[in-house]
This record gives sequence, structure tokens and C-alpha cells, in this order.
Amino acid sequence: MSSSHYLFLQPVDSGVDLLVDLGTACGSELRRVDNEYMDHVTTVDGGTRAELRLSHPFEEDQGIPFERFQAVLEVRDIDRDMDRQLAVARRIVRHLADTKRYWVVLVYELQSYIESAAPGETGSQIWPPAVSRP
Repeated sequence: MSSSHYLFLQPVDSGVDLLVDLGTACGSELRRVDNEYMDHVTTVDGGTRAELRLSHPFEEDQGIPFERFQAVLEVRDIDRDMDRQLAVARRIVRHLADTKRYWVVLVYELQSYIESAAPGETGSQIWPPAVSRP
């Protein structure tokens, strides 16, 4: 079984088009799938899958408030090339950070924090604000 990198994503507001921004970051459009574990998927650089879930069950762990993030993108390399997998995940983080429209946190296997980005307007607020969910 391969290991994954996860990008937890929270747009600044509801007017942000996450699918368009992720498609640009990945270099290919995410297509809708009918699967209980993912909502959209694409292949990046010919060997890395990016699988988007628009909601998730994860809660705070290791000091990271996962529940504050609306979506999660799982990045897995088909050939288990961990260097390529991490490079793809970091490229997506950088692209989303450059838009200044997202909070993003990148973790490995939900256990190891790698990096994060916050929208420019939020100053030092690294995590998105807590919101009450139904």
C-alpha cells in the first residue's frame, strides 16, 4: 500500500472556485467521480493521482485543526515515487498560496506536518477561523 500526502484546503470565501484553481495547479482538470472516498480526481505529471474530497471526517490531531478545512486533496504517486509525490504536493501548495485565496496545510500520512500557507489578508493567522458545522 502506498503512502499519501494530504493537502487540507479552506477557501477564504464561498466565491472561490476550488476546482478551477486545483485544475490549474495540477495542470489538468479534475473530473467528477461517483465514489464514496473521493469527489473529483486527476492525474498529475503522468504518475501522481490527486483525489479531492469536498468534505472529510478528520478532526484536530497533532495540533492541526483539520476540522477547520472544508476539503482535502490526497496526493498519491502510482509508481510509489515519493520524491515526485512530494514535489507535486508542494507545487500545488505553492500555486494555491500564490492566489492568496486559501488556507492550505500539507501533511504526510496525517501524522507529519510539512508546510502551510495562509491568505495574504489574514496576517499571521495560520489556521482558518473556526466555523460551526451542522
